[in-house]
Amino acid sequence: MGITPADWSEHYTQGRGFRRLGNEEKTLLVEHAPAPEGGRALDVGCGTGEMSVYLASLGYEVDAVDLADSALARARKDHPDASVRWLRLDIERDDPAPLDDTLLYDLVVFRLSVAFLNDRTRVLHALGRRLREV
Repeated sequence: MGITPADWSEHYTQGRGFRRLGNEEKTLLVEHAPAPEGGRALDVGCGTGEMSVYLASLGYEVDAVDLADSALARARKDHPDASVRWLRLDIERDDPAPLDDTLLYDLVVFRLSVAFLNDRTRVLHALGRRLREV
């Protein structure tokens, strides 16, 4: 079965995380994914929220999802003033209703999380249908 939601919660409860968002990543986002007026972004597997907060600083309205309650608790604690909507959601198994089918995204990011998906094709296709056409 791989890594479970309980495993992820334990990971974050123990104070662990992942590689920090680097300047090279930030530069790439600014150059290749500037926020359009009223732009929306979805950060899948947001962990402690570093990418989510950075996207919000660029002007995106951000929905940040993770399946680990402890990750979201740390994100809320570490970024109390962030204009990010933190959502507990297992993107592979849960009802995606909290993402609101009536709103489309301009950007979907999976920073360090896509490798942990069991059914990448299905998830990526489903989220692809939530992208706004350019």
